[in-house]
Amino acid sequence: METNLQAQLKSIGLVTAGHVALGETTTFEKPVAITAAKLIGSNTIGAFTYINASCELWQTSIGRYCSIAEYVAVGPNEHPIDWFSTCPFTYNWNQRPGPFHEYEEYQRIVNKQAGPEINQQTTTIGSDVWLGHGSFIKKGITIGHGAVVAARAVVTSDVPPYHIVGGIPAKTIRKRFDDKTINQLLELQWWNYDLAPMQNKVDYANVQQVIDQLYQLKNDNKLQPFTPKQYTLTNTGRGLDIKAK
Repeated sequence: METNLQAQLKSIGLVTAGHVALGETTTFEKPVAITAAKLIGSNTIGAFTYINASCELWQTSIGRYCSIAEYVAVGPNEHPIDWFSTCPFTYNWNQRPGPFHEYEEYQRIVNKQAGPEINQQTTTIGSDVWLGHGSFIKKGITIGHGAVVAARAVVTSDVPPYHIVGGIPAKTIRKRFDDKTINQLLELQWWNYDLAPMQNKVDYANVQQVIDQLYQLKNDNKLQPFTPKQYTLTNTGRGLDIKAK
């Protein structure tokens, strides 16, 4: 049964199902869908992107038209492996409170001196990206527009646009299209336009036909920018503060 909050979010273009945990702030374009996922920190999500169940996203910027499968982890926090210890007692006082902050035993040993901020990087996912089931995306990297990450892949470095990567660590399997087609798609940046003039007029399986039609519409000034409504949800601890941007 749809809750009052789910109905309210749906009315502004955020379709949720199951338990969705939102972080400090979530900025999204209408419409977006999230199913039983956890967002941590501040995240931005572009229109027509959906996030499936059991995903966790930390401090992530996601473009439009992205497909995120189940059990995907994007940008989880990291530990300093070249410090004295990887345990958060060496750095965690100025970070988000951890599970031990309230205990006297922890307060006696935790480093309270101002130190370097860690885990503040944003992970960037371009538009038209597909993240496969169970994939892991390292904090701070960029997944280029049109890229595909295979199921169970562990991505530890940037992925170029329209590349398909897989494995541990992930490596390029192949490109989605030839270089000419990729360059045309990147030049067009079709995700920034209202695609209504294309409806029922092209075969989307014929990529070159779609590209040619987009160029024609653009040259005829019939391809208009897509400017969806945007909202920011702020988690106040007592509920969500919803503001239109």
